[in-house]
Amino acid sequence: MSRTTFKKQVVIIMGAPGSGKGTQAELLADQFSLYYLETSKIIEAKMMNAKKGEFTVIDGKKYFLAEEKKKWQTGLL
Repeated sequence: MSRTTFKKQVVIIMGAPGSGKGTQAELLADQFSLYYLETSKIIEAKMMNAKKGEFTVIDGKKYFLAEEKKKWQTGLL
């Protein structure tokens, strides 16, 4: 029985807000049958469903998700 190996490819698109990253990513995903993952949506879902007292640590500093959620909702994040 032979095994077929596939190389996984990852495409990362970076740019300023409003520069068309999402539009280009969707077009590429459609054209090449790729999976499109929008990290900001994952982060938003995590914040919106955070339990009281839940936090993340970045560079040694605690960020409480409930507080970050308020910033997100007011446009500060």
